[in-house]
Amino acid sequence: PIVKDFDNRSKILENSKVEVEDLCLVSFRCYSDMIRKSIDEIDLIEHIPEYVGREHPILSKCRVGVGKGKFKNPRGIAFDKIRHKLYICDSSNCRIQVFNTVGKFLHSFGNNQLQELHCICVSKDFVFITEAKNCVTKFTLQGMFKKSFDGGAVKFGRIYGVDCSDEFLYICDLRYQRIYILDLNLNYIKQFGSGEIKYPADISRHSDRIYILSRSVSSIYCYDKYCTLQKEIELSDGEKPMTLTVFMVIDPKGNFLVSDESNQEIRIFS
Repeated sequence: PIVKDFDNRSKILENSKVEVEDLCLVSFRCYSDMIRKSIDEIDLIEHIPEYVGREHPILSKCRVGVGKGKFKNPRGIAFDKIRHKLYICDSSNCRIQVFNTVGKFLHSFGNNQLQELHCICVSKDFVFITEAKNCVTKFTLQGMFKKSFDGGAVKFGRIYGVDCSDEFLYICDLRYQRIYILDLNLNYIKQFGSGEIKYPADISRHSDRIYILSRSVSSIYCYDKYCTLQKEIELSDGEKPMTLTVFMVIDPKGNFLVSDESNQEIRIFS
């Protein structure tokens, strides 16, 4: 079944509201993904309307540059809930920068090892990063390189969104329109979604479900833990059409936060 209008409950956060004089705004990808990866640790919300006042995500402001705490094209964000650290993909500087939850720079890693970073996730022991060169790379939480995997015989198309559990890594392939499952040692296990999903850009797990965001058709595909498609949810609020959705998170209450780059907004659906 397709949920046509998602109960018509949608709120909008506009990234234009976080502009500050003499500071550059983190790219929209970083802005939306910051909400994605830190949401469980923010004392957020009992009800959707309370989102509207939260126009300033953590670390929404930064300076352009190559020094500590400066960024060039920041993208994915991961939050280590155990140690309360933020891992940020500083894409064009080809590194990961690590901060505490009040924005203090701690350390960086990945220089000379990473190229044009896309997305990132953190398990209890490791950091996983997808790169534009179509590989996923594994580091320790302290930044020690462990392994890189380019798909081998599977041959990645264009990998992007990534998420992990205590056992598995889930990776979106935009070009071949499917999801890969690896173990945490980056060994290929299986794939799913071929012929069922269109242009998967991001992936999030919630309870025993796997949710996959389409980049171009404004839909979320819901799979069960056995990777069987349960339903397709069409994102619509009866206002502006969404034609470029890139990042998604499901908050603890089950609300979907979706970045709408076509309208430069973050939309929240319940």
